[in-house]
Amino acid sequence: DIVIGAAGGSLIEDHQGNFWCTGDGILMFNPNEQNFRTILTQDVVKKVFDNPLSKQAISQSSPMDFVQMSNGKIYVGYYGIGIVEMDKNLRNPKFIKLPNGVSELIWKLFTPDGETLYFGDQKKQLYRYNVLTRQFVKFYQKQYRPAHLSASFVESSRTVWLGFYNNEGLRRFDPIT
Repeated sequence: DIVIGAAGGSLIEDHQGNFWCTGDGILMFNPNEQNFRTILTQDVVKKVFDNPLSKQAISQSSPMDFVQMSNGKIYVGYYGIGIVEMDKNLRNPKFIKLPNGVSELIWKLFTPDGETLYFGDQKKQLYRYNVLTRQFVKFYQKQYRPAHLSASFVESSRTVWLGFYNNEGLRRFDPIT
């Protein structure tokens, strides 16, 4: 996958050759059919949350990043909502309940293996989420703090390059250790 991410946007190519980007919502371009598909944050909020006050408050959230897992599902990190799981056609959104203490202000997502989702939040923490077992682990290594994770490049299952916001640099990350 090609992943370009920073606060405010992301661009990836999925398993089927479609191109996805974020902004006020999520946009998918299918180069074979020469068409676009858009899903607005407000539409996700309406489908995922029941409370009208929550809908109003979080409708101002914006997608920051997303990643497609090996099972085809797409995980979207929102700045304000947290993480939402969708099918490969961006349908059937499901809110992923984050553990207590984890910020719902998500900056960046990545996967080195297609089954484990890593993400950085506003609290400058790095977390691991297994999509099969639905278990979270706070993944802390001193060299990855105190900076917001804002970019990633998965070179291999053992080498991920992480970029950090505010000139905090580029660091090599081994998800296995």
